[in-house]
Amino acid sequence: NIPVETVHIGAKEGTDAPLDIVIIPGNPGVPSFYSTYATHLWELLGGRANIEIVGYLGHSTDNLGVKGWFTLQQQRDHIVAFMRERRERGAAYNTGKTMVIGHSIGAEMAVHALHTLGTKHIARVVGLMPFLLFNRDSALQRLMSAMVH
Repeated sequence: NIPVETVHIGAKEGTDAPLDIVIIPGNPGVPSFYSTYATHLWELLGGRANIEIVGYLGHSTDNLGVKGWFTLQQQRDHIVAFMRERRERGAAYNTGKTMVIGHSIGAEMAVHALHTLGTKHIARVVGLMPFLLFNRDSALQRLMSAMVH
């Protein structure tokens, strides 16, 4: 059995139409490393969000690849399967559409999931820096790049 770690922060009780957010971490793909970020995001949204962080295959706090390594394609397939499974179990809240936030290589996996599942399944993808591609049309990315270089 391949370990997969997830972290879930539920919307405040009685929240109308909570947002549904999935976070895909960057390396090393361990959700607990993103708990502080997710909690802060939840607080900024006034508790109006169900947030779930999904880890990579074989990457958890207790196991960083000890039981084997997986290719990027296997990790992409895992994320797509996770998104399908959570939709089937009714975890997609509000309108049934989910916002996916990916950090670094997690952003690439998020874009892949959007491409595979479509906009009926994923409403929006947000890629957090560093990202694989530089979007010259993004004023924010140009500013961030100028600050780094």
